[in-house]
Parts: sequence; C-alpha cells; structure tokens
Amino acid sequence: MKTRTILFVVVCMLVLASSPAHTQSSSQGVWVYATQYNANTVYPYGNGFNGHIQVALPDKYVKFCIIYKSCYSNYPAGRSYTINFYDGKYNVSYLGVGEVGPWNVDDNYWDPAMNWPRPRRLFRDLSQGTPEAYMAVVTGYNSGRDQFGRVIQTRPYGPGLDVSTAAAGWLGWPYLSNRWVYIRVYNWDY
Repeated sequence: MKTRTILFVVVCMLVLASSPAHTQSSSQGVWVYATQYNANTVYPYGNGFNGHIQVALPDKYVKFCIIYKSCYSNYPAGRSYTINFYDGKYNVSYLGVGEVGPWNVDDNYWDPAMNWPRPRRLFRDLSQGTPEAYMAVVTGYNSGRDQFGRVIQTRPYGPGLDVSTAAAGWLGWPYLSNRWVYIRVYNWDY
C-alpha cells in the first residue's frame, strides 16, 4: 500500500511538472493549450501551403483586421497580425492569424480587463492571459460553456489557440495532436 501511495504522488508530480504554468500571463508571454483545425480561409500573405499555414485566435476583430482589412475596437490598421510562439521544439515567428477560434470569438484574453485602448471584451473577471475555454474545462467556469452556451469539449484542457493542420504538419506535430505552446508576442501590439 505504501508503494502505491508513493507512486501516485510521483505520477502527480510528473504531470504537474510537465504542464506549463497554466496560462498565467507575464511580460514575456503566456502558455496556452493549442489544438489543431483545418483552415477554411487562406491567410492572405502566403506562409506556405497556399496560405493554410496559420493560427486561429478567439477574437473576431483580429481576423477582420487582417483578412477583410476592416479594423475595429482599437486594433491598429497596417500592423502584423501574427504571433510568435515556442512549441517545445521550435521558435515560430510571424505566423499569421487566419481564422477565429477556438470556441469563442470575443475572448481577447491577452488584453487587460479594464485598460485602454483595447480592454478585454468578455470574461473580464479572468486574469489577463487566461483563455475562457481553458477555465471552462479546468474549473467549470461559465458552467463549462463558451460564449454561445456550447459545452467546450476539448480535453483535458480548454484551448487558447488553434494551429492549422498545415502549420502543425510543418512543425512535425502528429495530425490533430494537441500541446502546450508559449506565445511570446502578439505582434500587432508592437
């Protein structure tokens, strides 16, 4: 019995040590859980695979600014709507936002709750850098649902980023695998 207890504690410690500091924002970046999606829209500036190497963020205004050239809600026009991130093996720079997701479309979680020029639009009680989908799955926040009332199905964590299958393949990820990534920079803010 003593051996099983020790083994359980060691397994728990390994699981906690292998997961990043769960979506806590810092001045250097934020860890988020990334899932994969099949890109429906084409990122307008190439990025290979006919523009299908891209990411999705849960903010419709980012997509509108880059895809449709219609910038709203104090998103600056003419900026690079791309992100830089680390996937555990590669540092990826200037990967374009080509779609909205995962789950929410108004969760600009990287922005502060009450700060000008662009405060977080929904879920302002969550800390900056924490995606609503993550909290919905892990803690039952918003009854485990997204902004539309759908139960978030992604397990074991709710995502804060979608990576297109073309981009994931380019990075050597197995098809439809999920993982933690460290978003270093949202380039439109610089």
